[in-house]
Amino acid sequence: NLITGFLFLLMHFPGWYFQGVLADHMTRLAGGGLTILLLGWLFGFVAKKSGSVSGSILTHMINNFFSSF
Repeated sequence: NLITGFLFLLMHFPGWYFQGVLADHMTRLAGGGLTILLLGWLFGFVAKKSGSVSGSILTHMINNFFSSF
């Protein structure tokens, strides 16, 4: 799960880079790299407990929905 969390964080780098916010996201705690890493661990935990990646996908969708406000 530790590796999965870091991979989840790395997957966000290209989007942040092309938006021009990579350095900002890597230096702030709230809403930055640390938050994404923790969410990656959470999504991995949900996938492990549910026995399916579907639970993790649903959790990710719910997170994205509430973070868009």
